[in-house]
Amino acid sequence: MKAAILTETNNGLMLNNYRGFGAQSVKQIFFEAGADCTVFDFATFWDRNELKQSLIDYFKNSNNNVIGLSVPIRFVDDDTLRYFIELSKEIKTELKNVKIIIGGLRSVDLEELELVKEDIDGVFLGRPKEMLQGWLAGEDLSKFNDTEYGHIYTNRNYDMEIEKPVLFDLLTEDDCLNENDVLGVEVSLGCKFNCSFCNYPLRNSKKLNLSCEEAMLYTFQEAKDKYGIKNFYIADDTLNESNEKLELLAKVVSQLDYTPNLVAFARLDVLSRRPEQIPLLKKANLVGLNFGIETLSKEAAKGIRKGYDFEGFVKTLQTIRKEMPKCWINGCFITGLIGDTKENTKSKLELLLSKGLIDNVLMGELAIDSYEHTKDQILTYDEGWLSDMDKDPEKFGYKINPETLKWYTDYATEEETREWTIPYLLELVDNKIFVGIDCFSFLSVVALGIGDRHKVWEDVLNHEGMTYRILNHKLKLHSIKHIKRYIKSKKEWISSLN
Repeated sequence: MKAAILTETNNGLMLNNYRGFGAQSVKQIFFEAGADCTVFDFATFWDRNELKQSLIDYFKNSNNNVIGLSVPIRFVDDDTLRYFIELSKEIKTELKNVKIIIGGLRSVDLEELELVKEDIDGVFLGRPKEMLQGWLAGEDLSKFNDTEYGHIYTNRNYDMEIEKPVLFDLLTEDDCLNENDVLGVEVSLGCKFNCSFCNYPLRNSKKLNLSCEEAMLYTFQEAKDKYGIKNFYIADDTLNESNEKLELLAKVVSQLDYTPNLVAFARLDVLSRRPEQIPLLKKANLVGLNFGIETLSKEAAKGIRKGYDFEGFVKTLQTIRKEMPKCWINGCFITGLIGDTKENTKSKLELLLSKGLIDNVLMGELAIDSYEHTKDQILTYDEGWLSDMDKDPEKFGYKINPETLKWYTDYATEEETREWTIPYLLELVDNKIFVGIDCFSFLSVVALGIGDRHKVWEDVLNHEGMTYRILNHKLKLHSIKHIKRYIKSKKEWISSLN
């Protein structure tokens, strides 16, 4: 059997040079089953005809072939899935011996059902390992099917003896890696928290499922030794949910013969209560932290199940600035939460900005996908896809307009909140702060040689009239150049097979 996985890590808004982590985990599953498998990264950037021919050339002389479509990053009006399916069906028509499977989806609605209900051999919702292993072995997968469509599988009860943290550790020639790439690592699975708005899988976990120290060491060291790669993102939902995770990561980094650059999601409220975590973050060389602060209101924080201590936040951020001056700090905020106001958000955020405590802001109005109002349009979904707010908005004080499906409260509406949020973000990026360069995008900035934190700030502050958008433009240009380099190398590898 031969398999080819098409994937895309870019969404068109924040370009990056990340390799498909989910696609790599699928590649490992095929390898373990004794099949040849390769990943086509950045697949939407390929010339369509060249990608099609490369796939046909790869499958040459094989009579048992699988095209996997990995689409973990999709946004409104994203046509990646449709594009991948149409291309794959064209190949299936020509070769006659190709099966098509899809992963990365969290749910299938009725519109998507029209895309996947025919001529698709498997749709796997959520983490696919147990399901895909069974599919490859020809096992009965009826326990993963809750619809009339026998090829659509979802796992709402993961077997944690099978599901383990994933590492980018195959590092094979066909990945065409180079020193500018960014790879992913999972320190552990899941998250012990359960924020009311969150729909990440494996949340509210009661037990740490840590990665293997030796396997992590191998991934970091082998990536550097073989390809010169020194930049990695931690894929965990919350890296600092426990000291144990940070201790493991710091221990691994301390044993390497170089110092990798790492970025991760973290919680500022937890860090404020556990200042002993900062030396561990420093030891592990976190050069970027994505803080889901969400709100600068105590009442609103309570409503989403997060801690709040504004003075503690300021003190913690100041300590990070002192102890980790190269660390890029991204603040994520949700507008429209009950208990918060536009005036409060702006005034406290401006204070943080005036003190130089945040490098980048991501902000958006609260989004609620009320299951009660949309369930007739949803065929099936995976474990965790519904947040607690999605399940019962009124429990948290939000009502849903049945015609627009937008939320409203006694204090604001979703539409009103968006009307001030977007202009405010535009105002920030024009003259106050970076917008759209979260810590993960910043790692691409570092990996592509654009500069470190000091350099990118210097580019703006030392050039009169320069807006903060300059970094977004530079990242886009460098990312496209990097992607073209990869595509050229991948095509050369395909040619070498024949």
